[in-house]
Amino acid sequence: MGFHLDMSQVRRLADDLRDAAQSIEVKAEKVVAKGALNVKTQMQQEAVAFDSGTRHRKFAADISYDQKGLNAEIGPTLDDIGSVQLFYLGNYKTGPSVPDPSRAAEREAPKLSGALLDVGADIL
Repeated sequence: MGFHLDMSQVRRLADDLRDAAQSIEVKAEKVVAKGALNVKTQMQQEAVAFDSGTRHRKFAADISYDQKGLNAEIGPTLDDIGSVQLFYLGNYKTGPSVPDPSRAAEREAPKLSGALLDVGADIL
């Protein structure tokens, strides 16, 4: 006594889901890259707007981002870590000379999460 169970449709579904996962990752990486670029641009604009002096323009030009997959690190390069700390934190005589970078990230977060949700919805 036995029976036969046709699993071909389940296999096809598994293949489709595997393909969809790869497609989601590629599209999501593009969304993260766009979000990182937006945050970088906002940070640069804030640094120059806060003080249009030469050192703030140089500091703004030093802000970049690195992306690895779905992760992005945004901020100034750390060639001169002391200056970076002074710009963001200030010292015992002065306060910060550029706005907190988390403001730019918080401003971009709703757009980024919405775009990522759209990627997921498009796949399904």
